[in-house]
Amino acid sequence: MANELLPLNITEAQLEEYRAKGYSLRQVPIGYLDTFQQNLDEAICSIIGIATASSLKYISGVKLNDTKTDSYKNPFVKDVIEVGNAKDDFLQYSNFFDLSCVSEEDKAKPLFIHLDMSTGSGGKGDKTGIAGV
Repeated sequence: MANELLPLNITEAQLEEYRAKGYSLRQVPIGYLDTFQQNLDEAICSIIGIATASSLKYISGVKLNDTKTDSYKNPFVKDVIEVGNAKDDFLQYSNFFDLSCVSEEDKAKPLFIHLDMSTGSGGKGDKTGIAGV
């Protein structure tokens, strides 16, 4: 469902119609009304704190599923790797990467990698993410 900014003079009956369609309704702080009018999805994310698919800068799940293939092998030898957890730990990500799983054709293509590093501090159990395109 697309996000919508409802008019200020909407009736309770009209609000019920939106609820019946499955919409989750939030009250816009009046001081931010202009921000919501300019960029609704960004305001929902940054002001209300709800992530919306249209505010993401990444590939949507639907588009990703359209391009999914089983023809690639996962070149990582472990699903979870631990690197740099001790003073005497000199492991690198490459120690867990089997380059033979990558075809010569794919090796010749440009590769862009995003490493989302985390310290796991604060007891949150954060993990590092690796994505390549």
